[in-house]
Amino acid sequence: KGARLDRADLTGADLTGACLDLASLIGADLSGAQLAGTTWRRARLAGATLPSGTVLAGRGVATPDQLPRLQFDPPTSSINAIAWHPESDMLAAANGAHIIIWDLATSVPLATLAGHSSWVNAVAYSPDGAQLATASSDRTVRLWDLATGTTLMTLTSHSRWVRAVAYSPDGTRLATAGDDAIRVWEPTTGNLLATLTSWTNSMNA
Repeated sequence: KGARLDRADLTGADLTGACLDLASLIGADLSGAQLAGTTWRRARLAGATLPSGTVLAGRGVATPDQLPRLQFDPPTSSINAIAWHPESDMLAAANGAHIIIWDLATSVPLATLAGHSSWVNAVAYSPDGAQLATASSDRTVRLWDLATGTTLMTLTSHSRWVRAVAYSPDGTRLATAGDDAIRVWEPTTGNLLATLTSWTNSMNA
């Protein structure tokens, strides 16, 4: 489970009953392999060569010739912001008041982050990819632990809509921008480090 076998030569291999859930077999050669009873839940098979007539059993499996297509529910909901994970093919998309984390290799949603009470306007991954920061019209910024899908902390100093969020390159600071101010935080503690105010119009990004 979760094996990384990209571009592996598995011709003629006996994989009968193998659990290849979450496995990455991008560009792998499985021609002639024995695959009876093999499961492929959320496996990545882009560009792989499979024996003729192979049936891929598993929710969310990405077939070799399948292009990712992300389906939101409801499909008419607005997408306000997106961000690409710094180390993997995961996309965070702000969908109304929720954030959906997608695996682009399989087009499968991995998690839905719920906690904001109004539209999410901006999302940003931490440089190490372990956390996600989200800015909302509910006047809060949330920091999420992506391993558990839970909120690590909620930053509440903004008095108006929060429209933008960005980590510093080293991940030690977090900037948030709202209609009231730009604020700079220490994301590990939630301490407010600086407040910048020198405009009268709304802040967009």
